[in-house]
Order: sequence, then C-alpha cells, then structure tokens
Amino acid sequence: MRFSHMRNIIVIAILLIPLAKGLQAQSDTTDLFKSCMLMNRDTFYSLRLSAFQYVDSCLISKAQNGQKLPTNLPELFVVHPTDSLFSLYSYRFRHHSALHSYRGILIGQNKVIILKQDSVQTGDVSKNRVYSKNDWYGAIYYELLEKKVKGQSYYFVFGFRDFNAFENQKLLDALWFDADGNFRLGAALFDLPDFEDANRYFFDYGEMGAAKFNYDPYAKLIMKDHLILSTINGRPVMLPDGSYE
Repeated sequence: MRFSHMRNIIVIAILLIPLAKGLQAQSDTTDLFKSCMLMNRDTFYSLRLSAFQYVDSCLISKAQNGQKLPTNLPELFVVHPTDSLFSLYSYRFRHHSALHSYRGILIGQNKVIILKQDSVQTGDVSKNRVYSKNDWYGAIYYELLEKKVKGQSYYFVFGFRDFNAFENQKLLDALWFDADGNFRLGAALFDLPDFEDANRYFFDYGEMGAAKFNYDPYAKLIMKDHLILSTINGRPVMLPDGSYE
C-alpha cells in the first residue's frame, strides 16, 4: 500500500511540473488534462483532489486568456446553441459517493462566465429559484435546445448529477441572459405535475438505473423513461420500467 501511494505521488508530481512553468502548448496541456481527469477515479483522495484543482485552474486560465479548451477529455462536456452565441463546458469532481463538486465555464462573444459555486452541496435545492453565476445549480450538461418566448431567447439545458449515494438526478433548466448580459438559470416556463409554474424540472432515480431524458428530433418531443417505485438493498428508489412518457 505504501509503495502504491508513493508511486501515485511521483506520478502526480511529474504531471504537475509543466503547470509550474505556465500553460504549455495545446497538445501538451491536453495530455496533461487527460491524465489528471483520469486520476479522478483513483482511490487516493488527496491526489485526486490535487489533480482536479490543477485541471480546474488551467481550464479557467485558458478560457480567460482566450485560448480554446480541449474537446476530447473524458470528463469534460460541452454544449453549443445553433446561434453560436456561446459554448457551455461542465465537469465534476467526486469527493465520495454522496458528494460531488460541479464546475461550469461559459465562453461567449466577448465574455467568459465561470460557474464556481454549487448550491446543491449546501442543501439549497429549489424548483422555483433563479440562479446566477455565483449561485449555481451545478450539473453535467449533455444537450441544449433553443427557444424564444415573448422575444427573450432561452437555452434549455438537459443535465445530469450524482444526487446522493443512492440516487442520480436529471433535470431540464432554462438558461438566459438578462438585459445587462448577466447569466441566469431558471425561468417560469415549466407546467408539469408538481412543477406548475416552476423554474426548472428535475427527477431522481436509482443510482443503478439508466434513465433516458432528452429531445427526440424525429418525434419533436422530449422523451423520458417512465419510472416506477422499486427496492434496492431494502431502500425504495425509482427505476425505469422500459416504457416512455
């Protein structure tokens, strides 16, 4: 065990040497990011955290300096609207099975917005709040739809998050910019059971399940797995039953 930890320390030290010298060429930093992101699965927490903190700071620095972010990292997700107004990157760090930190970087025309905070970690979850860049309902965003409502452009983002040790969560949120160009997340555009006039829609399901939730361009509908109450290890959870709604 001691040899394994020492080997990991040596590996992380070698990986981080280039960062002490500043940002490297695109190909070098991409390899470095890949190595650090993959270490996110290592069992030695302090090394994983150090790797994530360096990756996090490098991604933010590159964005703020007008450099392109790598697009081939295993833990970095990106969505774009068709109007090319911005690119939204999201990524996460696993502290343990019940706690994850989420990060977001929105790169737009003449603006870079860093989504630093994850209000869900502090238990502040609301279907009715409008969030800002400093008070963000963090998630991994995997799909984006655009729609104008009363002249206002909204970007509906589909997201995923590890909700707790037993459940995952998927959500649909409304991203928009106010008159001053400020980032906003949440709008009263949802009218579903238990979510009447809500600012976002979300549902929880068992960690062992795989719930479909995205837009079907052929049917022109949002497709969602129908969930039923089940039990895993004596704990009640919602799981897909193979049908859709």
